[in-house]
Amino acid sequence: MYNLTLIFLGIGLVLLITSIVLLIMRQIKKNDSFPIAAISMAITGFLLIVVGVVLVIPGIKDKIMEVPSEQEASAQEEGVKEPGAKPDETERENTEREKQPTKVDEYKPGEMKYPIVTYESEYSNFKEYEEADGTLYKNLTMINPDGVMMGFRSIEEAMVVSQVENPNGDEFAYYQGYHYYKGSYHFVVSEALLKYNPNDIRAPYYKDFKSLKEETYDSMDMELYDFIYKFMPLQHPKEENLVQVPILDGDWEAYEETIMDGPQLLVRMSFSDDGYLALENHIVNADEIPDIMNYKFEKLDKNSYKLYLYPVTVDEEGDSVEPVVSEEPVKRNFIIYVTSEDTFELVYYDNNLKRQSITMKRV
Repeated sequence: MYNLTLIFLGIGLVLLITSIVLLIMRQIKKNDSFPIAAISMAITGFLLIVVGVVLVIPGIKDKIMEVPSEQEASAQEEGVKEPGAKPDETERENTEREKQPTKVDEYKPGEMKYPIVTYESEYSNFKEYEEADGTLYKNLTMINPDGVMMGFRSIEEAMVVSQVENPNGDEFAYYQGYHYYKGSYHFVVSEALLKYNPNDIRAPYYKDFKSLKEETYDSMDMELYDFIYKFMPLQHPKEENLVQVPILDGDWEAYEETIMDGPQLLVRMSFSDDGYLALENHIVNADEIPDIMNYKFEKLDKNSYKLYLYPVTVDEEGDSVEPVVSEEPVKRNFIIYVTSEDTFELVYYDNNLKRQSITMKRV
């Protein structure tokens, strides 16, 4: 199209100039006849020039628009930069901003779906629960959100097992994992296969227990719960569900009223907005809680969160002291149900894998 435009303009100029020259020569020779050829040539040349100009205008517009388009494309590639900001710093700031968890700034009153009581005894206070993260509390058994079953058969036996494919295609559920027998004079650790009726509300009964591999010890300084905690799988939060919960910032306490000594502190928690948690613990084993810790909240449901604890170590290099937060949380975690702006329920399992819930109050 560009070459065709040049041809039109060139021919038009040649014809126009030629017609002008002919008219001048006729004037010099004093020829009074009407110059039909010269006039026709001039008109044709003029029309060709007009056509060429019309064709070249869109191209000129494209050239004018091309420069801003390139600038916009460059801006899209590099991101919006503040005056004086370096490209790498701006990109890093944008990335960090995208990674920031959403904030939950206020308590939303209303009925919560969890915890759910899945079974309640008619003859005692015994109940079974389902938590907002999917954890199930059954008789002497806790099943984590991934379906790993941890529990006691008696005061002598404990087990941590995960569901496996049904090898027989029958109606039973099959689990495989680790079994611990703590006897009076000998101790047995084994890999085991377990099957039971999945409709049993107090599963597992450990019926049809089959030992696949055994190790026997004359002595072993390990309680049943210690064995379970050793093989208990580590849980990680879902990154897309991580949130900041400023409504929990500050100090919280829970006390137990005792007959002999009056109120006794169960736990004191201090959440800071920089991600650190100070925890005075009298409810779970001390070695399950880091000395210095960072925390993360995973949103589960309405006013429901899972609290993960991350150990913090101190890296001393020269005169500087830098805290280093572990990428892996500890096994111990908690469920939090916010019940008002100044109270929440702290849910955890004890050394008998029983569900415990205490009311934390803002200080």
